Amino acid sequence: MTPATVAGWQARDTGREFAGKGVFEALNGGAEIYLDYGFRRLLVREYQKSRRPRLTLHLFEMASAPDAFGMFTHEREGIDAAVGEGGDYAGGLLRFWKGRHFVSILAPTETPEVKAVILALGRHVAAQIPAAGRRPPLLARLPVAGRRVGSERYLHTHAALMHHLRLGSVNVLGLDRRTAVAMGSYGKDNPLRALVVRYPNAKRAELAAVAATRWRPPPSRSPGGTAGAVRFTAQPCGRYLAAVWGTGPAASRVALLKRLVGRIPECR
Repeated sequence: MTPATVAGWQARDTGREFAGKGVFEALNGGAEIYLDYGFRRLLVREYQKSRRPRLTLHLFEMASAPDAFGMFTHEREGIDAAVGEGGDYAGGLLRFWKGRHFVSILAPTETPEVKAVILALGRHVAAQIPAAGRRPPLLARLPVAGRRVGSERYLHTHAALMHHLRLGSVNVLGLDRRTAVAMGSYGKDNPLRALVVRYPNAKRAELAAVAATRWRPPPSRSPGGTAGAVRFTAQPCGRYLAAVWGTGPAASRVALLKRLVGRIPECR
């Protein structure tokens, strides 16, 4: 699946493989989040060329295509790259997903030549992944109008959600590996976040709705910060929870929640 050479860069060896909790050995920090997305296997392979930056490829196999997509969205922050089923590139780092795989390719320094080789390597790897995967169906519950391009996120756990929302350590929505969350951002300044959470049963959705509406943010550490104005507006819909998180007038959250609820069949 990974080539021995690309544009003069040679693989140092056949690569190192890791499975399960071996991901902690492979990664210098941040390994836990991969387990949250159903991590199965990892191949790490390095490429080198005389007097050129070394390239490091990480090829992750996750539990499912939605999990691979979710892992990609967890870290997405660059410019769209036409690699795999969705990718981005910034400053010598390419990330993309395809099928059950999430891939990153990194160089410590960037030049036009290095960027071209990274993209070529990424396209080669993507072409060798036979199975195409689809985005999580839960994303279809998010309103389309007004949603920021590229703001979609898919996740399971509170640890993953904390990467995007300032919620503190309390697992206010009761998330775990059996739950799934689709989230998108709406608006320009201080955007609202719309979330649809799928639980194993309706009781958990009801409890989460109560906890969300009672939630108050941790005290702001910065003088004059606006964290105190952040609120949830939420409604359970069978085993689903529709919620809007953000600052500003409650009417704005209610309006977005109404649109969100209208896209969840269990609420109709």
